[in-house]
Amino acid sequence: MKPLPFAFALILAVALSAFADPVPLFDGKTLAGWETKHPERWRVEDGAIVSGDLKEKIPDNFFLFTEKEYGDFEFRCQFRMTGDPATGMINSGIQFRSVHRPDGHASGYQADIGDAEWWGCIYDEHRRNKVIAQSDIAVVGPAVKRNDWNEYVIRCEGARSRLWINGVLTVDYVESDPAIARSGKIAVQVHAGGAAKVEFKDLTIEEIERKESPLTPEEQLNTFVVPDGFEVELVASEETGLPKPISVSFDDAGRMWSMTATEYPVDGQLLTGTDDDPVGGFGLLDVQEREP
Repeated sequence: MKPLPFAFALILAVALSAFADPVPLFDGKTLAGWETKHPERWRVEDGAIVSGDLKEKIPDNFFLFTEKEYGDFEFRCQFRMTGDPATGMINSGIQFRSVHRPDGHASGYQADIGDAEWWGCIYDEHRRNKVIAQSDIAVVGPAVKRNDWNEYVIRCEGARSRLWINGVLTVDYVESDPAIARSGKIAVQVHAGGAAKVEFKDLTIEEIERKESPLTPEEQLNTFVVPDGFEVELVASEETGLPKPISVSFDDAGRMWSMTATEYPVDGQLLTGTDDDPVGGFGLLDVQEREP
């Protein structure tokens, strides 16, 4: 009899990300919902959060924090930084997953803003005190509109943090230290240095809810819709020892091979073995023809 074509399915219990609706963090009129140890340094002007006046040099780093803490999220804002570099360093940044210290400073990740090569980096403020994710200024620099409005996007999911300036991905960072907090406050900053002015507006956040799939592999299998003449067979799942596959291929004998990475993109591993001695309960699987 003529074999019936069939498809195969790798059914995975994966973390699903659900985005809530964007929520404004700033009402455009007041600093309600924000906190700072230096209220004299922050004001609302023309619908923007502002610090500095282009006349006085900035004597210290000053921060304005959200009252609320956030874990997984996508943050967006428009920002503008102006100032004369001849008067000193002109720099700013956006803290995320950060702590509001008793002295008014921040401890945590900072999405950096400024020349020469700070744009789009992640600096670990008052913690490791260094750049932990360096952007490529040759890529990011041309996208920056200096002395004008720019868009910053910060997306945090689990250990992963990604930044964009004007739609250009600047860094894609995965935190390797499990002791580093995955939640905290967001803050805007003006950096000590020259006579500068920083402005932030249209600040919004979408919180991301991460949850495991409520379906079993068998239940997920039943959700597949395929053309007439095809059928889907469950040949492997995380429950049977195939964790987080990143590639699948078949050899001439019809056996399936998979590359897995349980901490992708860190540790790709090839699952190998024999039909009689599979690795991790999986190894090589035979693909059988189906007859009607």
